[in-house]
Amino acid sequence: MKDEETVGLEYLKTLLEGRLEKLNRLKQKMDTFANLIEELNKKEEKFLTASSTIKESNEKMLYYFEGFDLYKDLQLINHSIEEIEMEYKREESSLKEKIMSVEFSEEELNEYIKKLSTFLEDKTKQIMNLGGSQKEIFNESIERVRDSLVTLKRLLNTLIKRVESISDKHDLKEPLNSKQIEIQQIEDGIPAEVEVLNKKSLESLKGLYVKTVNDISLVRESLRNFAVKNGLLDEREIVVLETVYELSRREFEFNELIELLKERIPVEIVDLQNLLLSLSRKGFLILKLITE
Repeated sequence: MKDEETVGLEYLKTLLEGRLEKLNRLKQKMDTFANLIEELNKKEEKFLTASSTIKESNEKMLYYFEGFDLYKDLQLINHSIEEIEMEYKREESSLKEKIMSVEFSEEELNEYIKKLSTFLEDKTKQIMNLGGSQKEIFNESIERVRDSLVTLKRLLNTLIKRVESISDKHDLKEPLNSKQIEIQQIEDGIPAEVEVLNKKSLESLKGLYVKTVNDISLVRESLRNFAVKNGLLDEREIVVLETVYELSRREFEFNELIELLKERIPVEIVDLQNLLLSLSRKGFLILKLITE
């Protein structure tokens, strides 16, 4: 009787151990699937966060750049974001249907997880590329207005210098100081990066870039008129100085300056050279002769 019980218990022990081993293998598989699903979930969160952030930035930029020539490029980016989101929603809907209607085999589940992982990686990359294009548009446009401001400030400093050099013109310094404050206010209103726009309301951003460009143009025209009216500089001298300021952001050849001035001032080359020499004598330009 004892032998029979021993045999029965040994068999039961072996049976339980076998089933325990199967359960451990199943647990390992389930743990693996759980890890894969967790990774998939992180990729989905990364995609959704990137998509939401870049979409919000693009919406703010559409308001900020309204009326500007790059507005259409931002509309194309917005359209691309919407297309990617639609693809994601279709894939999400398809997944829900399959889960509800199909019992996945281990092989099928692995294959589908891999497919979803690749899909999310691709869509995240596409979204990030759109974000890169977005920032490129922003940076190039902001650089353009900052360059205009640099030229404007240099013209203003030239006029202040001119006023200070003429004894009977000192009373003109006060209106130039007012322009300096006006220019600083324009500069303070220019966002340093895309993220700054996200902190502002849509209505406050509407057409603000074009307004900034127009404000710079108005101050520039006002300074030019002020200079000519008060005999500080004539129109041709202003054109020469502004052209030099624009080119001086990089190294340039004298001939390059002359060619550009020929397009802006329809006079003989000798007259352009005399203009440059005159401005040099007045202390507004320093002409350097370099020999090899």
